[in-house]
Amino acid sequence: MSTLSAVANLVGSGQEIVARDDIYGGSDSLLSRFTPKSGVLVKQVKTSDLDEVAAVIGPKTKLVWLESPTNPRYKLLIFKLLMLMANGALVLVDNSIMSPILSRPLELGADIVMHSATKFIAGHSDVMVGVLAVKEEREREIPHKLALLHVPCKHTNCICKYFYVASGPQHMKSFS
Repeated sequence: MSTLSAVANLVGSGQEIVARDDIYGGSDSLLSRFTPKSGVLVKQVKTSDLDEVAAVIGPKTKLVWLESPTNPRYKLLIFKLLMLMANGALVLVDNSIMSPILSRPLELGADIVMHSATKFIAGHSDVMVGVLAVKEEREREIPHKLALLHVPCKHTNCICKYFYVASGPQHMKSFS
């Protein structure tokens, strides 16, 4: 959740986030309970209704928050069309239900993709890590802003967590 929270913090007071109405409960809580406290307006939209999406995205929209398939309902969406409708706003795709091998939203036009290293990259669940991948055209802008929002590990040893993520695939090979 800290990775998604960092992305939400890219949007400033008076700006808007347009999010899919069927998203992970933790993301929904972040967007409905915490993000508005910083003056950000969050609009949830039924992404299957393209007229509704077009009506909601406006000049103050700075982030379009997508998830496909959704968690927990596994609803799918057509990324390409929704990304074209973003009108210059950043497009975030929470890809935590899919692996980076099976779903590649950056190739479809997303600006930021969140992958769950806990589920797919580490190969096991002994670490909780989210990974943000950024579109090449935005790599100078977004990582710099995210670095300013970096949340350090508290009460844990980050080096150990990195070791588990980095060595996970090797451990998995030894069992195959």
